[in-house]
Amino acid sequence: MSTGRIGWKGRIVLALLWVNFVFLWIHVYRNTWAADYRESISYLSVMMAAYGLLVTVWILHNVRIYRKKGPRRAIRLLNYAGDKDALESQIGYRTDPKMTQEIVIDVVNGIKTFSGVPPETVRFIPPVSA
Repeated sequence: MSTGRIGWKGRIVLALLWVNFVFLWIHVYRNTWAADYRESISYLSVMMAAYGLLVTVWILHNVRIYRKKGPRRAIRLLNYAGDKDALESQIGYRTDPKMTQEIVIDVVNGIKTFSGVPPETVRFIPPVSA
């Protein structure tokens, strides 16, 4: 289990990685011409404009759907049983029913009520006072 602390070997590796990062950016800076900067900036500008246009078209598309159909009133139900995958192969589940049963916890006035489990498996948890 990691505690988030780095040992001395990790610190050395991290320092070498940062030195490598700085060295490579110095190398890029020395070997780059003004024309390369202009090309990069123009490419980035075109990509940002194209992305902005794509997002605008998508928003207008969604607004058009909203105006045509109105707001969503319910969750759409899908007719997917989940017993076959995309290649029409049968999906099999191996589960332990004791580990996968649903447990419903209802808290009313600080008293927890458990549903769906045998009473002998429930342990009392005192309510947390604020």
